[in-house]
Amino acid sequence: MTEAFSLKAKDPNSRIPEGGIVKFSSDGITRVFNAQGEQILDVRDSNAQMVMTPSGKMIPATHVFSVPEDVIVYNSGNRDYYIRDEKILFIKDFGDEKDGDLVNKIQGLPGPLGNTWVAYAESDSITNPAILTSQLVVPHSPSTSVNILFNGLQPEDGSYIVQPVVAFNYNQHNGNGLRWQNQWTGASWLCDESVTCDHGDPVLAVNEGDTINGAVGRVPLPGPIPDLWVITTTDITSGQSTTYLKFYKTTSPSQVVTTYEIIEGYLDRLKISDTPFTNIVARDTSFNSIPLTMHGQYHLLDHPHLTGLYVDTSQSPSKITIFTDYSFSITTTTEGNGEIKPTEGEIIPSGIYSIKTNEDKEFTITPNSGYIIDNVLVDGQSKGPLSTYSFRLVNPEDMKDHTISAIFKEKTLPAIVPLCQAGEAFDATLYPQGWPQSDPMTFTCDWDGNGRVYVSGSSSELIGTHADDGFTVDTPNGIQFDAEGHYAHQHAPLDITEGMNSGSNTLTLIVRNYMGLSMSYGSSTGIGTDQVPYIVEINDPSMAATMRSIVSTTPQFTPNSTSLEGAAFTENA
Repeated sequence: MTEAFSLKAKDPNSRIPEGGIVKFSSDGITRVFNAQGEQILDVRDSNAQMVMTPSGKMIPATHVFSVPEDVIVYNSGNRDYYIRDEKILFIKDFGDEKDGDLVNKIQGLPGPLGNTWVAYAESDSITNPAILTSQLVVPHSPSTSVNILFNGLQPEDGSYIVQPVVAFNYNQHNGNGLRWQNQWTGASWLCDESVTCDHGDPVLAVNEGDTINGAVGRVPLPGPIPDLWVITTTDITSGQSTTYLKFYKTTSPSQVVTTYEIIEGYLDRLKISDTPFTNIVARDTSFNSIPLTMHGQYHLLDHPHLTGLYVDTSQSPSKITIFTDYSFSITTTTEGNGEIKPTEGEIIPSGIYSIKTNEDKEFTITPNSGYIIDNVLVDGQSKGPLSTYSFRLVNPEDMKDHTISAIFKEKTLPAIVPLCQAGEAFDATLYPQGWPQSDPMTFTCDWDGNGRVYVSGSSSELIGTHADDGFTVDTPNGIQFDAEGHYAHQHAPLDITEGMNSGSNTLTLIVRNYMGLSMSYGSSTGIGTDQVPYIVEINDPSMAATMRSIVSTTPQFTPNSTSLEGAAFTENA
């Protein structure tokens, strides 16, 4: 209270004297009397700074009191007694107007837009609670004032609310007489019918990322003694805490109350990161858990910076998150030949993408041809060779910038891959001696584009094909391949790579009878068990090189002879 409001403006500041009385009235003036009943100060409430309070209302600073931790407040009727060491420090007196014109007068004072709870989760009524606890992680700093309130307990008649509070730019003085500017603070509050509010002193300076625990406790006392309310706000990260104690009336024998997790602030300027409330637990006087059924609510449905409200009380402990449009970054990097890109949406050359809270963003990991995914790292943690990964910021630990990195390596392919059977086993009985060629055998064959493609006499090794006399293969690209070394019993593996396409291919194989003999696929003598040729993929360059070397010494058939010149293919090949 400053000299501008003082009736005796001799000192820059006026203090409430020990045993003094602060009296509130519906004429909008707060008056201070000393212990002898002399008026020493009056303050017009409309000239006082407005303070955001847990009640969801802005009330004048003349109705907001900072109470040291060693002071106990005792309520009796329309008076609050502030007691230390069995001495009355001062008294708040509401007279007979507390439930009438005074409430209307205070609540009718002008305040900024958003003079209300912006979004909150409200429980069904619970009976006879003794303790309510929850935690939150201090979010990123906004650009203006905001209160984040949690662990609220309020009787059904709305007569008061008790809450731990985390606030930014709290517009009261700290212990050095300076305002808490650009700083998160924690304090323990009790507001009485939106007429006056108290909070514990000291007010804690807390930081982004700190874990705050809020505990509201009620100790029922016998007879006419009011319940003892204990509100404690603890910064688990720094170890600081602040407590407010008040003996306050019980509104009903069963103490039916509603619990809240709340965010409030200015309508057009509230912009913080998500506010997750976790470990929400209510217990009765026997310390038994009380089930909570929470419902998400908005007072301002069109708030420009709120994007969602996530309420999950199906698990124990419960969790609630109020989502905003605060964005985090996802940085993508690759090592090797491949790419990471959003499954949907624009590709950003820098590889840095933004994600809002409560938003899904999926990334697709794709290797280049000849490479495979070796590993995917998310925030430095190995996830294995994933082809997709989705981010969704719901949990408190997710509310941060993220990284995703993909490592690619060259694909290690089998030396030989069977692609398909080249037609059917040739039946010599269908074609008598002198028959010029077999019926065309058409088949399809899939190829992945790797290695070289051959016609082989086996699906598991690269060997020649027995045929009397020869055969041709027509490929999709219009190229006909003819087995070299006509009239040979065993023809060298036939390289048909240039005629193949990556994907599905349709080929036709025809057995040719150049000598006019009985045609067959068969043994090295051209007689006996039919042989089926195969189309195979060769990925081992040394195997293909060996075959090319063998082909260069392909034996030649000598007419009117049963022998072959050359030893490249033996009868047991």
